[in-house]
Amino acid sequence: VRLIHWDNTEDFATNIVNLLKSPEELAAAGERACEYALANFSWDIIARRYLSEFQAVAGQGDTNR
Repeated sequence: VRLIHWDNTEDFATNIVNLLKSPEELAAAGERACEYALANFSWDIIARRYLSEFQAVAGQGDTNR
């Protein structure tokens, strides 16, 4: 699997067809996608990002300290 430019539909379709032809590569790509999602978008990580943003915004608005 390789990165594809967002508007290159031909490469996107070719990549999908190639994945469907190779169950091993499809499974590996699925594993990598799952690991990436868990590492970057778990509830814990997203909550920490929101908290950090809220704290940054609240801190910027507080000029009396």
